[in-house]
Amino acid sequence: MKSETITWLPPSPPPDTDRSVLVQFKQDDGSFTWPGWYQRGTWLDSTGFPIVLTEVLAWAEMPKGVTP
Repeated sequence: MKSETITWLPPSPPPDTDRSVLVQFKQDDGSFTWPGWYQRGTWLDSTGFPIVLTEVLAWAEMPKGVTP
């Protein structure tokens, strides 16, 4: 088993467009992490749904061991 270090970055500046990354969202009870990407000024979750009803807290490169 290999481990990887995840480095969280602020949502601005965002990653390159159309590249899958991990996105950390704000929730009432803390936060959660989900694959997503940034496109044309909007964060999108892995289904392509715009993330507009919650705050994006951070993003990180997709770990090498994960294929979205």
